[in-house]
Amino acid sequence: MRPQTLRGRVTGVTIEGRLPVRFREPAAWLREFAVHTPDALALRLGGSLATGPVDEWSDLDACIHVVPGTERRVFDALLSGLDRDWVFTDRWVLEPPVRQEGLQVFGRLAHEPGGTRLVVDVEVEAVPDGGVPIDPRRHGVPIVLHDPDRLIRVEQDRCFVQRTVGAVRRVKGWCRHLRPARRRNLNPPEEGLVDHVFGGRPPGSDGSWDGDRGEDDDEHHPRDDP
Repeated sequence: MRPQTLRGRVTGVTIEGRLPVRFREPAAWLREFAVHTPDALALRLGGSLATGPVDEWSDLDACIHVVPGTERRVFDALLSGLDRDWVFTDRWVLEPPVRQEGLQVFGRLAHEPGGTRLVVDVEVEAVPDGGVPIDPRRHGVPIVLHDPDRLIRVEQDRCFVQRTVGAVRRVKGWCRHLRPARRRNLNPPEEGLVDHVFGGRPPGSDGSWDGDRGEDDDEHHPRDDP
């Protein structure tokens, strides 16, 4: 039975011809695979293509969303197809128990031995009840290549900040001097909450956290200047 589709902000379908040139053929191949695989419900591209920026080191990150219970069958068909149509080398597979849900393969694609190779990272995951929500603050805006049932939607995860705070509290117990390395796209109240958990001023107070100020809270920071 196919998962029920919920309404939401749904992305459109992108033509792979709009991608950077070196991604076009592998993306087109993945789209054809998804279209002709009955249990493959949707295909999206992520990674730097979704978050930006893209450079010469960027790989092709893709996720094929499938009917629950068919992950292994679709994954095996994916590997067989890649071996048949490409020179697929340096393969590395992640599966249970290393990966708790779904399956994933990394490798290098080329048209012929010794040819230009592209690193690919393809996941096969079951569609959860209610479709596939993508939080753009974590994953960027996905490039959807196949989604006839409109399962993929872009929306902010309401529990994102709470999970971030929980993770920060756990990590803070390991390293007192740890400070957030990246807080991309948090709004001011969310950023204030994360700052407060790291030991800064309470949420809503004037100013934000500037890192560890020393044992006696007397370390000078540029923010202290008039």
